[in-house]
Amino acid sequence: VGVGVGEASLSPSAYSLITDYFRPQRLAFAISVYGAGIYIGSGIAFVFGGTIISIAGTGEGFELPIIGMIETWQVVFLVISIPGLLFASALYTIREPIRRGIAGAKTTGKAVQGVPMREVLTYIGANWKTFACHTVGFSFLSFIGYGSASWVPTFYVRVHEWTWAQTGLRYGLAVIIFGTAGILFGGWLAGKLAQRGYKDSKMRTGMIAAIIHLPLGTAFVLVPEGWMAYLIMLPTTFFLAMPFGVAPAAIQEMMPNSMRGQASALYLFIVNLIGLAMGPLVIAWFTEDVFKDDKMVWASLLVTGIGAGVISIVLLSLGLKHFRNSLDHRDQWHASAAAAE
Repeated sequence: VGVGVGEASLSPSAYSLITDYFRPQRLAFAISVYGAGIYIGSGIAFVFGGTIISIAGTGEGFELPIIGMIETWQVVFLVISIPGLLFASALYTIREPIRRGIAGAKTTGKAVQGVPMREVLTYIGANWKTFACHTVGFSFLSFIGYGSASWVPTFYVRVHEWTWAQTGLRYGLAVIIFGTAGILFGGWLAGKLAQRGYKDSKMRTGMIAAIIHLPLGTAFVLVPEGWMAYLIMLPTTFFLAMPFGVAPAAIQEMMPNSMRGQASALYLFIVNLIGLAMGPLVIAWFTEDVFKDDKMVWASLLVTGIGAGVISIVLLSLGLKHFRNSLDHRDQWHASAAAAE
């Protein structure tokens, strides 16, 4: 719960800060750089987690001063949490940026009155078609992402009989290299599309990633040989990571400055509810209650990946026009707010 509270407050604030720090043309890439930390961190966790499990798996536990006896899985959590403590002090180097897009507040440190949540919800209600297509569409890509992170390593152990150490190293490196490259490429592509006149560049990038990912995500669980499955999984990881910098950047772009943090929090709530809470759970349910065979985890990944992928493609495609309309609505809102002052 404590970790969840910290993470829940981090990203909405970070998205809004980054939006004020960077030019609109660089926003998608900047947020993608921030988002790359997820793939670097989780990849490192897989690499070291698999190694630690293989080393410590033969023991019954460890005795630590003050704490006492702990289990092997607890050792993994302790080791991978150390970097967070080391880097936490770096937050003190962050300066408050100039608030952009708010009349009379373009000076660093100038207080800006918060907007009540009911006003944010009213604004979202006026753009509900965009929010539905955007948030639910990206949520089902998150569903695939979190489901894969939870069960793809198990897939290699159960189906292809890799050891946990082998799986942790190989899958972790794939996430670090291809996941990081994918999210950065997504931010770069959105910027390029915007330069070519696509107002919906961020939504369009997510749609492109979903379309390309679908056949790759289907193929890697179907091939019979482990290394072939791994080689196909590498571009699968790349394209699955592409949308997760542009998705929050799209929220920042379509919302007034004073509403961005709250809208981002609502977006993350829905994304995590569908993706993080349901993704791993639904795959487990299919494996245990539908297929009733632990080695059928490949079929669970296949069914959920196809279903969620199709939903994402349809919603993101439908959302392109609505997103452009929401940008026009934002401009009208800014004009009305400026006239009121």
